[in-house]
Amino acid sequence: MKISIISDEISQDFEKALIFCKSIDVEYVAIRSVWGKNVLNLSDEEINKVDFLLRCYGLKVSSILSPMFKCYLDVESSSSFALNSSFGFSVSLKEHLNMISRLFEICDRLKVNLIRVFSFLKDNGREGEVSEDRIIDYIGLLSREAELSGNILLIENEHSCWVSTVNQLCSIINKYFDKSKNVMAALDPCNHFAIDKSSGFYTEFSKLIPRVMDLHVKDRGFDDDILVVGDGIIDWGLIINEFKNFGYDGFVTMEPHLYQDLDKINESIGRVRKWIY
Repeated sequence: MKISIISDEISQDFEKALIFCKSIDVEYVAIRSVWGKNVLNLSDEEINKVDFLLRCYGLKVSSILSPMFKCYLDVESSSSFALNSSFGFSVSLKEHLNMISRLFEICDRLKVNLIRVFSFLKDNGREGEVSEDRIIDYIGLLSREAELSGNILLIENEHSCWVSTVNQLCSIINKYFDKSKNVMAALDPCNHFAIDKSSGFYTEFSKLIPRVMDLHVKDRGFDDDILVVGDGIIDWGLIINEFKNFGYDGFVTMEPHLYQDLDKINESIGRVRKWIY
C-alpha cells in the first residue's frame, strides 16, 4: 500500500504541502485544489508550477481528484452547498463536459492516470427521478475517452451523490463495468457512514476490494464530527487489515478533514502506518 495525502488538506499553498509531506516521508499527493483554485481551473502556468514543485521536492501525484460529475444531471443550480462541495468548480453539467479534454491534458502533464469521478449530485426536490442508466451513460462516455488517453476513472461513493454507500458502489461497478479495466473504485468508508451508521458496511466492503485502486481515509463520530483517524466510529484497523489480506497494493489517501491541523494529520498518518506495516 502507498500512502498519499490530499495536498489541500495540509495547505492551499502547494509548496507548504509538499514540505510537510517530505518531512513525514510521504511520497505522493492527490490534487484537488491548489492556491484556492479547483485543479480543473488551474492555468497552464499554474500546472507548470505544480509540476516544477513536485520535481523539486521529489514527490509524485497519486491521483487527480476531479470534481467531474459532482453536478446536477438536469438542474442548473447556484447552491452554495454544491459550489462548496465541488471545491469551487461549476455544478453545471455542460461545464463538466466542456472540461473533459482539459482533465486528460492535466493528467498527462502531471504524469498521473488515476482520476476520481462522481455519480451526480442528488436533487432533494426531485428524488427518484434520475435513472441509473443516465448516470451510467455519462460515466461510460467519460470512460471511453479516458481509455483512449490511458487513464483510469475511479468512482467515489459520496454522500451527496447518487452512489453514496459501499453497496451502491459495488453494485454499479459490478453491474455495468465488471469487464472494464479503466473504471474502478475510490472507496470512502467515512462517506458511507455519513449515510448509514449500521454495521452493514463491514459485511459488504470486502466484495469491492478487487476493484478498489484508492482508499480514502478519514474518521467521524456518532454526531458526524470529524476526528483523528482511529478516534471515531470507523474500525480502520479492521478495514486496512482486510485490504492487507487481499494483497492490496493501491493508494491509501489521507483526507482527514482536520482543518489543516498538522499535528492531528501527522497523528492520523502515524496510526494508518501502524495498521499497514
